[in-house]
Amino acid sequence: MKNKNLVSFVVGTLLLAFVILGVYRSKTVRKEQAPEPKPESVVIVNNSGGTIILSETITQFAADGPDGLVTVDIDQGIGQLPAGKYQIGSWRAERKDEQNNTWTLIGRQYSSGDPFEIAEGGRIQLPNVGEPIIAIVHGSKIGPKYHAFTQSLQGRLDESITLTRNGSRPGAPKLRIKNKDGTYDRTFAFQYG
Repeated sequence: MKNKNLVSFVVGTLLLAFVILGVYRSKTVRKEQAPEPKPESVVIVNNSGGTIILSETITQFAADGPDGLVTVDIDQGIGQLPAGKYQIGSWRAERKDEQNNTWTLIGRQYSSGDPFEIAEGGRIQLPNVGEPIIAIVHGSKIGPKYHAFTQSLQGRLDESITLTRNGSRPGAPKLRIKNKDGTYDRTFAFQYG
């Protein structure tokens, strides 16, 4: 009799577990299938602003100001920002080459030394934003026979520059080292990473 009760108890417990699991899974599936309501977009309209004038190659500009980071699209070097004091955040410039490749420069990581202010209805020109950029090569001696070189791109306001071609990093640059009399002339390839 004890074995029969034990078997009934185990079977009952298993059935109850399956029922609970089935109810839980069906609720979970229903929850996953039900579309979640989308939050409504909040648009802040600030009509009191001014015009920024940049190089015509700039397509996007971001500045940190009284309302936080504001990113604006730039059309033929002209953009609009709400009135206030700003610190340059980043910029983007794009152009196409003869093979229709899109080359993009992105400048970011500015120091805090070049703030600007735009008044309501005002215009401000930011001539140092954008090109030209420079390539910097640093060399250091490692031991008695070896040297290490690093390369970076830098903007006119000391910002870090990222260069892409069709959305990807182009091939690593090369470094040619040649001595004055021409007895040493070698080209080395940088490596990413």
